[in-house]
Formats: sequence, C-alpha cells, structure tokens
Amino acid sequence: MKIFSSEKVREIDAYTIKNEPVQSIDLMERAARVLFNCFISHFERTQAVTVFTGPGNNGGDGLALSRMLADNGYRVKVFFVAFTSKTSSDWSVNKDRLLQQNKVEYSEIKDADDFPLVEHDDIIIDAIFGSGLSRPAEGLAAEVISKINNSGAMVVSVDIPSGLFGEDNTGNNMESIVRADYTFTLQFPK
Repeated sequence: MKIFSSEKVREIDAYTIKNEPVQSIDLMERAARVLFNCFISHFERTQAVTVFTGPGNNGGDGLALSRMLADNGYRVKVFFVAFTSKTSSDWSVNKDRLLQQNKVEYSEIKDADDFPLVEHDDIIIDAIFGSGLSRPAEGLAAEVISKINNSGAMVVSVDIPSGLFGEDNTGNNMESIVRADYTFTLQFPK
C-alpha cells in the first residue's frame, strides 16, 4: 500500500486537474459523492446530522456532502467555524449551492458560545481542517474541536480528523485534534 505525504497528495490533485479535463469544483463534487456513499452505508436517516466546516476545501467537501445528504432525506445543520473570513473559491461555490438548495439550516460560529446543542444520538461531521494543516489548531477552531470531542455524539471526520497533521504530529497539541469515531478518507490512506 502506498501512503503519500500531504504535499504529494496536493501535487496529485493538481496533476489531475491539469491533465484530466476536470475543474477543482468538479473534483470536490466527486469527493463529496464518495463521502456521501460511505455515509449512507453507515448511518440511518433517523439521526440528525450536524456539520462543522472550516474555510478551505475540506470545508467545501463538507458543504457539498451536506447538500447531498439533505437531498436524500437527512436532517442536516451546517455550522461554519468562522475563525477567518477568507474562504477558498470552491468553498464559496458550495456555500452558494447549499443556500440555493434551501434544505439545510446554515449558521456561523464566531465565538465558542455559538456552539449548537448537539444530542448524544446525533452525528457530527467534522470538515474543519484537511490534510494540509501544518500548525496546531488554536483559538476558536481549538475551542470548537474541544466542544466536538466533549459532545458525546458520533463523530465522522472528512479525509482526516481536524487538527491532525498529515505527517509528523510531535509538535502538535493533542487536545486540539478531533477524536473521530470514523474517518472517511479520500484517494489514499493518510
């Protein structure tokens, strides 16, 4: 089994976008479809789904997944962890698609007190950070991660648990990493 570094995975994505006639937003849609198929094979529509997204492409995957779940009868709420106002262009496209769909409650978390009530039988989808993270989560992101970890809900991470580095975690803050029950990874093992 080949295991690639986070940098190598980014290079593979860039190569695919350049050499296969596919735009990055369409690649994100493909990824979300794979995540969707994994999710529906594990979880019933009777459980509420709370999605936490960050501003990058991992968050964009979470937004696209949320839209697909809502289209298929899941009760979904999305919370953008707004530790920055800068978002990726694909994230913005997927936010617009989600809002146009009008089936998902969308809110922003600007302060730890904005964290929603999550029931123990709910499912949390963690799409805050992806494999490109290279420094420990801090501030609002770290506070939200702590609340996710203490929620008692089932946690599913998209691609990699938020806060976990793709490679060496010796300098990382282990308290600022999502403790996922499931991780639905894309392309390759991380």
